Amino acid sequence: MIAAGEDAPSAVVVRAGTVYWLAGASTTGVAAKLPAAPLTGRPAATVLAPGGGLNGFTVSADGQTIYFSSGDTVSKALASMPGVATVVARDAREPAGMVALDGDYLAFSADHVESVH
Repeated sequence: MIAAGEDAPSAVVVRAGTVYWLAGASTTGVAAKLPAAPLTGRPAATVLAPGGGLNGFTVSADGQTIYFSSGDTVSKALASMPGVATVVARDAREPAGMVALDGDYLAFSADHVESVH
């Protein structure tokens, strides 16, 4: 077992020896935080907990960068400095949803207008 007592864990991603997941889902389905734990058995810790909640996330193949959606923005942060985020996409008309990364390409869903960017 990697972690116990997590509130509504979902969207699990494993990269570079670390497991990440969304936790703390609200009644609207928005997660409150992004915990992570190394596969070596050390305890889980919260990596991100933006005030607007988390709609989705992904982690680069090398485990160095976390991409996440919160409200109408998609941001990125270094895994070593998750409190310092840079906005990479924003559309005030629609909340950003799930996030996917393939090399240099980042895609995210837009929940209310049923589109993928």
